[in-house]
Amino acid sequence: MECLWLKVDELPVATRNFFEELKTYITEENGEKEFTQREIRSKVPVSRSALHRHITTLIKMEYIQVVSGTANKGYRYMISYFDNEQKLKQQLIEGLEKTLLS
Repeated sequence: MECLWLKVDELPVATRNFFEELKTYITEENGEKEFTQREIRSKVPVSRSALHRHITTLIKMEYIQVVSGTANKGYRYMISYFDNEQKLKQQLIEGLEKTLLS
């Protein structure tokens, strides 16, 4: 089942893992909904280049959005789409079962 999920998920595996850690940080540890790359780098074990790559991918896929800031002073981001990985996996299983039983 896990290999099917990897094929269906629109996010690359590393970006999905980063996004799940980011959601955990935002919902459990951070009192604010907005965050900066510096904050995330200090809380989530990821290199600066990998963080930039994940943030860029998540912006392009509309999972997060830039709220404020500039290129010189840095940006503040906000998660705009809180997907539920477990719910999506369950929907995949149910869809496969329905197709196979038909």
